[in-house]
Amino acid sequence: MTKPIIPIDPKGLDDVADALLKGETIPGTDDRKPSPARIKNPNTYLILPGKIHGSYSYPDLLVPTSRTHLNENWDQCFQGVVQEGSLMLTPRQYADFLAYLKGGRVYDGSGSRVDSGKITAILDDILTVRSPYRAEWLDAKFSKGEIPVVRETWNITYHKIKSDGTLEKVTEPLQECLRDNKLPGIDLDYWLGHATQQGLPPKNNSSGNVYYWHPKDGAVAGFVANSGGARLDCDGDPTGSDAGLGVRAAKIKR
Repeated sequence: MTKPIIPIDPKGLDDVADALLKGETIPGTDDRKPSPARIKNPNTYLILPGKIHGSYSYPDLLVPTSRTHLNENWDQCFQGVVQEGSLMLTPRQYADFLAYLKGGRVYDGSGSRVDSGKITAILDDILTVRSPYRAEWLDAKFSKGEIPVVRETWNITYHKIKSDGTLEKVTEPLQECLRDNKLPGIDLDYWLGHATQQGLPPKNNSSGNVYYWHPKDGAVAGFVANSGGARLDCDGDPTGSDAGLGVRAAKIKR
């Protein structure tokens, strides 16, 4: 499994330490030309460089340029991608993926630089307010708990990638994030640049045009765009399905 490369040159260690403290990409990992992936049809995938966000990290991923498993509910999608040796992107990975696309320096699975026209087309499919309906599930479920007499608590459940490449289901307290619906919404770039370790908008997210529905008990996460707007949806019904709703079945780059 390819992991982010930490420089061993002592001159670079201060930069690495700063990046770890700030939850940023390890210096140099976004600038390097990636090696080709050992996968069929590598040009249908984009290489998302591995990231470290506080205590959370993931290795280099291969994210498909299009959605699959259309017209399936959340559980069907998740089970389907796992059975084929893939994974569903978490909100944190998805925010990094959008930021990567918007940055413009993107490589496909063969290690070739992706031309700007293709990047624009992918972003248009994800973000542009127009018909038809396009949406994708994300790997996050939300639940409410209570600590008696103390306070109401909220949890997020998602899957971490272990060092051996397998997925580990984790449930942890929901970090401080924006807990109100924002209509019309949040600023996309501010969210992508300041997302929490779990990938959600921060409490002080600037206002913008991306609608936001905050986490609710029993709901799942997803991203949607149609003629009515684009939105980050954290109160999705996991039993729902639609012909335009699917998932990006990502893989660990090997």
